Amino acid sequence: MKHLKLKICGIKNDTDVNAVNLTQPDYAGFVFAPSRRKVDFETAKILREQIDKKIVTVGVFVNAPVDEIALLVESGIISVVQLHGEENFDFLSRLKKITGVPIIQAIKENTAAVIHRNSDFLLFDSKNPGSGEIFDRSTINPAGKPWFLAGGLTPENIAEALIQTRRLNPCGIDISSGVETDGDKDIKKITLIKEIIKKCL
Repeated sequence: MKHLKLKICGIKNDTDVNAVNLTQPDYAGFVFAPSRRKVDFETAKILREQIDKKIVTVGVFVNAPVDEIALLVESGIISVVQLHGEENFDFLSRLKKITGVPIIQAIKENTAAVIHRNSDFLLFDSKNPGSGEIFDRSTINPAGKPWFLAGGLTPENIAEALIQTRRLNPCGIDISSGVETDGDKDIKKITLIKEIIKKCL
């Protein structure tokens, strides 16, 4: 495994912003889909202005209109798009043409096979993203694409997860609830995750 990128998802308030600014993950994610971590346009805009510019911000969507996603890109709030719905090849093609930014396509647990998708990255997750649920990692099939591992990752199980998926060479990991305490991002937990990842490489 080369450098493993770290994405902290579900940034929703000043506490979360402070946590990522101090720990410096590669990516910070805003959720624009139904979730207890959902943020609106104005909130995301304010938070993006507070987040270190070196941290790449990602927008998480479920079956959102292309124009809605494009507006967030054009406004500088996000520079990567992550899709968790039933978006098809044509949707991704149009989105890519309009925004020109990288697209992460989530593959949920129990997906029988990875079909060709017009995305830059895949992300393997449980059937309930953001829930902290772990899924059967033996089903992961990145089909040659760079991919992120998600689904119930915590400081307690990240080492095991990386060992299980080492042969498939993930390019990054995506964590949300696993680095929270009382619903907010926890600096100590993110720092610990980073230390464990470094030891596993």
